[in-house]
Amino acid sequence: MDVYLARQPICNRQKKTVAYEMLYRSSPENCYNPEWDGTDKTKKLIHNMMLNFGFDYVTQGKRAFLNFTDTLLLGTTPFLLPAESVVIELLEDIVYTPELIERLQMLHTYGYTLALDDYTGEEIPDEVIRLVQMIKVDWKLTSYQTRMDIVKKFKHNKSLLAEKIETEAQFVQAKNMGFDFFQGYYFARPSLHFKKAYDVSIVTYIHLWEQIASPSVDYTELGKIVERDIGATYKLLCKANTLQYFHTHRVHSVQHALMIMGSDEVRRWILLVLLNNLSDGHNEEAVQQALIRAVFAERMAELCGYSEYAHLAYLVGMFSVVDDESKDMLNQLVESGPALREIKEAFSGKNTIIGEILQFTLSYEKNYIDAQAGRLPYFMQKFDISDEAVAREYIYAVCYAEQSFCLEPADITPQMKHRMQWLQKKQ
Repeated sequence: MDVYLARQPICNRQKKTVAYEMLYRSSPENCYNPEWDGTDKTKKLIHNMMLNFGFDYVTQGKRAFLNFTDTLLLGTTPFLLPAESVVIELLEDIVYTPELIERLQMLHTYGYTLALDDYTGEEIPDEVIRLVQMIKVDWKLTSYQTRMDIVKKFKHNKSLLAEKIETEAQFVQAKNMGFDFFQGYYFARPSLHFKKAYDVSIVTYIHLWEQIASPSVDYTELGKIVERDIGATYKLLCKANTLQYFHTHRVHSVQHALMIMGSDEVRRWILLVLLNNLSDGHNEEAVQQALIRAVFAERMAELCGYSEYAHLAYLVGMFSVVDDESKDMLNQLVESGPALREIKEAFSGKNTIIGEILQFTLSYEKNYIDAQAGRLPYFMQKFDISDEAVAREYIYAVCYAEQSFCLEPADITPQMKHRMQWLQKKQ
């Protein structure tokens, strides 16, 4: 299967390309479909850029402009991109709620460049204007006077980009007005790019599972497994060759990629590849939830005195978000070894230690503990563990997951804040 994207150059006053706006495409027809969902198309575009094309390859080392809906901004998607290499375009139909403004502040703090897209002079909250570094002015939908007013108001502290420039006369006029950057058919129409999307084989999934199910991962063997599968090799090298991981030397081998990324990032990559394929359609929030469950279950196994099961508890928690339609593939995976069959038994509800930890993890996540009912008090009495000890492990798991997705520990869910306040009172 082929995957597609388009890019349109963004030029400076000397007509030199300094960046590209990246555009989603779903077929060889290089055109925009207004029926596309904005959130979905940007997520697919980023996925294709990162895992199929390779971020640095498709941007040629230049900045990538990407459209973001409010839904995407409030998720973890922006943090998956290298801050120094992207410009986040705020679409014109975004509603600036207090929650969204807080998220924009976080992105600004982390070094992301924000730009207003298709601006026509409408009122934007002052808090947003202070955070925005660039304003893209829609040439077709603004009058000469409106453009002059925008330049007069923002020229002293914002970069101005004139978009939808189609003639030499428009370019000259925009340049004389004081615009610094330009985009439109006058310079180039969006160019279509396509590549073959390499799938990772079921055999590779099985072997990857066996490796991450082990208490100590053998990264030399892991590299050999990846090298035997063209799809896995391609995705790994694309991931390692993003500007997020290196700046001076390209990665050409799997072993080099594993060394550059480090053990934690390799585990995260395996999680991304496996979970995205097992749980097709899940969003990044579900992947983050899976990581919280995985770490919490792992630490609960250790807290209960079953350290030898910690790695299996991790896998059970991680794949607890897998949907029913993916169970067939999961069953194929667990048939690869006796240890992994314990995971299948846990999902089937059998009364094993792994099964008990899974049920406790799911129940604790739903906050049943405050109701003093169900299996939670029994589980904690059985293993002689306190409320405070469990709360600390859950807080650790959430902070670990959010740090892994580049979120600040302070940017946590209301449930998490409640648990932290409760724990502080107990202390």
